[in-house]
This record gives sequence, C-alpha cells and structure tokens, in this order.
Amino acid sequence: GLPQTKYQTRQAAVDVHTNILERLSALPGVSNASATTCPPLASACFANGLRVDGEVPDPNRPRSIVFFRGVGAGYFEAMGMRLLRGRSLGQQELDRREPVIVINKALADMYFPGKDPIDQRVKSSTRPSSLPEAPWLTIVGVVANTPTIALGERTPWPQMFMPMSIAG
Repeated sequence: GLPQTKYQTRQAAVDVHTNILERLSALPGVSNASATTCPPLASACFANGLRVDGEVPDPNRPRSIVFFRGVGAGYFEAMGMRLLRGRSLGQQELDRREPVIVINKALADMYFPGKDPIDQRVKSSTRPSSLPEAPWLTIVGVVANTPTIALGERTPWPQMFMPMSIAG
C-alpha cells in the first residue's frame, strides 16, 4: 500500500508500482515480479456479486460472492498460477486501463457452466463510489483455482483478476 496523501490518484500509484516492479525485475536472480491489491491468504479483501451481460438473474439459482483482485502485469506467472484458457494480463492492459479480466475456474464453472467464458462481459453488482456505474469487463483468460483465505479450503472461491489501473 502507498500513502494516499502522497499518491492521490490511481495513475500515480500505478506509476510508482510499475517503477518498483521494473527495478525488482532487474535484480540478479529475480525471475518474476508483480503486485496485487490483495495477496492470496490475506483475507477476503473486496468481494461482491457479479452480473453477466445479457443474463436475466434467476432468484432460484443463488451464486456465491466473487473476490475481486487488482493485479500487476505478470501476476499469474509470478504466482505460478496455471493459465487454463485464453491469455494473461500484460503491461499494455495496465497502461491503457483496459476493462479486461482473468477469472478462476471456480468463477467460470459457477457463472458459465458448459460455456466458454472467453469474451463474455461481466460487471460488479454494485458500482464503485468513484464511478456513476460499474463498468463492463471482458473476460480474456481463465486460471486454475488457488486458495483464497486458507490453504485447507475444500471449495474454491470464485475470483476475478483485473488490471490494477482499473481496480478501485
């Protein structure tokens, strides 16, 4: 985390994180470096419901909340998270503030059973306080499930990973 008094905008924070990651990556012996708004096993951090573009909510089919994570470029590689479909998030998505996300298999299975989630659009069921409406986010990849809150989780939690430059 960075002091909000010194880094008052999302872009200022992204710029300093990018600079730190570039310097860390250049160190001898460092193979990967990235950042996240909520590391695995830290806690639930931010979670919310999710809406799927074009889908009418079914009150008889309740869904779990989804954990939202802002991540830096190369996050999945640095964490050793296996990409199952699509692609990862790169520096270009952070730089351009692209509204794209990677989801985990648990979210794909819950929200898109029997369907390909790539290129589907979703958004938070509650808008961020800084925006008039929650933005639509396009799914570009699916990663394997990883523990969210505890190593011994029996059921994986649905997770969504977005560029840190749009998380907020």
